[in-house]
Amino acid sequence: MTAKRQRLIVISVIAIVLTGLLFRLPLLSSVPLARNQDEASAGYEAWAILRFGTDRNGNNYPVLLESWGSGQNALYSYLTIPFVAAFGMNPVAVRIPMIILGVAAIILAFFFGRRQSIKLGVLFAFALSLNPWHVMISRWALESNILPFFVLLAMYFAERAYRKPVMLIPGAAVLALSLYAYGTAFIWAPVFAVFSLIYMAKSDSVFRKRGGISVIIAAAVFAVIAFPIALCHIRNALGLPEMRLFGLFTLPELTSPRQAATMNFHILRNGANLIKLLILQNDGLLWNRVKPFGMIYGVPGLALAAAGIIFSVRDKAFPIPIIALISGAVTMLFVNININRANVLLIPLVWFQAYALYWFWLRLKPLAAAIMLAAVVGFASFWITYTGRYGSELAEFLRNADNMPYIYCLYNERVSPRDFADTVEYFNPGEAFQWVKSFEWRDENGQWQTYNYQQPRPAD
Repeated sequence: MTAKRQRLIVISVIAIVLTGLLFRLPLLSSVPLARNQDEASAGYEAWAILRFGTDRNGNNYPVLLESWGSGQNALYSYLTIPFVAAFGMNPVAVRIPMIILGVAAIILAFFFGRRQSIKLGVLFAFALSLNPWHVMISRWALESNILPFFVLLAMYFAERAYRKPVMLIPGAAVLALSLYAYGTAFIWAPVFAVFSLIYMAKSDSVFRKRGGISVIIAAAVFAVIAFPIALCHIRNALGLPEMRLFGLFTLPELTSPRQAATMNFHILRNGANLIKLLILQNDGLLWNRVKPFGMIYGVPGLALAAAGIIFSVRDKAFPIPIIALISGAVTMLFVNININRANVLLIPLVWFQAYALYWFWLRLKPLAAAIMLAAVVGFASFWITYTGRYGSELAEFLRNADNMPYIYCLYNERVSPRDFADTVEYFNPGEAFQWVKSFEWRDENGQWQTYNYQQPRPAD
């Protein structure tokens, strides 16, 4: 590779990363304008753990947040703590971890793609940088939205482990950490690990010759990191009370097992819903999509990804993205599907869009250039809609939804979690989503204040 070409590649990657940052960082406190209840909850829990060492329900350093009763993933709140400590509890501090992971994913996309071709790495970073779904998840603090970064990181280490088995060890750590990011990882991570190991064992690779010790160490690393969250879920599935691990970390007792709200065994129905979601790219939840752009630019984007899958299989490209996609599809067969629950599929789909662009670039360069230009124009249209009409629609929607309104009081008033846990009363104690009737707290002057939900409890 000539020095001139190296400079061009470096400049291209830097330009793509800066473009990604440009559309993820500015206007962070106002786009999206409103915070939904999960975002406010994650931010409040970070502040509560930082200040008091407990979540709002009084659990010391929980491995899983008790949240509404049936649980909320804790990893994002822990990642948010340093930023809340530095900048206070505000929308920017709460959303910064997602920005960092979003931009890091663009950089990682390049390094993953370049394992096969530098052009492919650039195109993967380009496709992810201007992807509507990825821009949206990078700008608001829904805890499940950090899982795609772990999916991409796991893909990266799995691909490297094919030639360098020791990379299984950090890969195992990534898969174990993903269990703290979102519940669907409990299906995706082991399926991805097993399929990847089967492929490596059957292929003529360095792994096949001397990967045994790395597998043993990786399995031990995974077991150690995954043990607390796995034990927490097992205990809740068996209906056992909360416990402390090492006298410090709480494994909380939930009002309902976390997976009960999102997972089931209606495989045929879930499969049909997955196909519908991929075609429509609309789950009815306004915070998950902007019409008509969907997740990956609608049916045209889906067709491009399908072409990438076909080209990849025909070219016998490295199969880790196929394994990741299959693992995601298997996961969705056991999930009540919406876009954020299907997020394990999106990174592989964007990869196959990039692979199709790469294939066209090598054979039909004008077509590849035309598709990339269409992506730029489509993204510009998406951004105008996202920062304009969509913001007011989302704010109005969330005002009318009235979901768990008490969390905004906790967030805005900086209510002590100890006061909340000691005084809270529920309309429906013990149910999966407990509706708060009232609680009291001491304000900054030491005066007691009262929160009362004045309306009848909404229907489930």
